[in-house]
Amino acid sequence: MMPRLREVKLLEQCIVEVVFDNDIVKKVNFADLIDFQVLNEKHCPDSFSKLKFDNDKNIIYWENGQTITIDSLIRKIHEDDQRLFHLEQRLLQPSPDTLLYKIVKFDYFIDMCQKQYLFFKNVTQYEGNPKDSQMPKRERLLREAVRFENNPDVSLYDFDEPNRNNTYACCFSLNESRYIWKAYAADLKRDLCLVFHYDNLKKYFIENYNISHFIGGSKLNTNNFLINICKVQYVDEQSTLTNTYHKNLCEYACYQYNKHLPDDEVRLFLSPNLSNFKKEPETNIKLSVDWKELMEYGAFVGIKNFESSRIEN
Repeated sequence: MMPRLREVKLLEQCIVEVVFDNDIVKKVNFADLIDFQVLNEKHCPDSFSKLKFDNDKNIIYWENGQTITIDSLIRKIHEDDQRLFHLEQRLLQPSPDTLLYKIVKFDYFIDMCQKQYLFFKNVTQYEGNPKDSQMPKRERLLREAVRFENNPDVSLYDFDEPNRNNTYACCFSLNESRYIWKAYAADLKRDLCLVFHYDNLKKYFIENYNISHFIGGSKLNTNNFLINICKVQYVDEQSTLTNTYHKNLCEYACYQYNKHLPDDEVRLFLSPNLSNFKKEPETNIKLSVDWKELMEYGAFVGIKNFESSRIEN
């Protein structure tokens, strides 16, 4: 039986909080369901705030005459939920109370707070690590050998590499080590270490990723991307995954070679739905977040500088 709406409350612009009679609460971006979405910037008319609903008629409507069905709203919520940490059971995870550390330049942090975003870098763009998230050679050769009968010039691997080209990562470390500071801080006297709580960070995105968007002129849309988090596993470069076969290409983003072991990395990453693999990749993307809410969720828990860290090793 389809759940009935109890309340529909406008939070901001097109962002709506929907409460069902079974006490389930969801945040939904209505701009994805109606006709006035402009790229990733959501523009809703003033009349949008004056919406009503009728469970018996299966309809949500507002003063300008535009309507959507409650069924379409529920389908949207279901589709949104499918993009949230769907690989959690397959990926290595830290313990719930783990603290995560991220070194950032001071000026970058100020910009992130002022413009309300979290920075994700294309995994193909890491200096000194051109093989990041790359499929191991043996598996690549196997997939290159699989050709389509009606189009023998196209291999299975041709569908894989665009997936990597459109994977974006926001990286953290499990340890606030001297190595991390020296490797990622440009100025030890000025740069910062941001501290996050793993489980609360994930909870924040479970409740807010579906209403987020990419800022800064990106032509990509969050609806085309899955979000996952993993504790990176470090493997030998010569034998990487040669005895395994990863049906889900997202999983390659969670492996690094042993030479990167000191990073002790946890990775929050965005990867495309396979049906959207033709999207043009970008060097980096800025995912909208609310830094005040990150603190209220207990996801963003502190800031350190190098002197206050008192690192011993």
